[in-house]
Amino acid sequence: AFRVLYLPIGVLGVGAGVVTTARLARAAALGDFKAMSGSVTSAIRYLLFLCVPATVGLIVLARPVVRLLFERGRFGPDDTEATATVLALYGIGLVAYSSVKVLASSTYALSRPRIAVMGDFNVAPAEADVWDPQLCHGGTHVSPDERRAFAALCDWGLTDSYRQLHPEPERYSWW
Repeated sequence: AFRVLYLPIGVLGVGAGVVTTARLARAAALGDFKAMSGSVTSAIRYLLFLCVPATVGLIVLARPVVRLLFERGRFGPDDTEATATVLALYGIGLVAYSSVKVLASSTYALSRPRIAVMGDFNVAPAEADVWDPQLCHGGTHVSPDERRAFAALCDWGLTDSYRQLHPEPERYSWW
């Protein structure tokens, strides 16, 4: 399913990113932040204009596309159904995924390649993050391996923003 999603990402997202990168680099070199903002805005509008219909197409045509491309041999109708469902769900993220190339280019043009990673890693990094540590001890999201992996991410410079914003006791990120 993800390979099918690569087509609109590659054509639309990468295309917009390549064109925008040159504009952003030129504007950044001149210190023209208004032009940079305009370039990013234009690229995102372009992506919305093209990716929203592509998203609808991926959702509506997921089954026939998957059937045409993959259904043969050991890849049967049940596989088509499962893959088409995943493709339709992936399609929902097409605008955001295609925008990454444009947004990443803007951080590089500013010589600030560090970007925010937003999301939920579903890990309780410390006992203070769990309402009942004894109940959860050793379970999923609180295991020593997961906590070490999370700590490694923080060592790269990522920040546990919840704990940073709420250091007080009895503020749990994991119930």
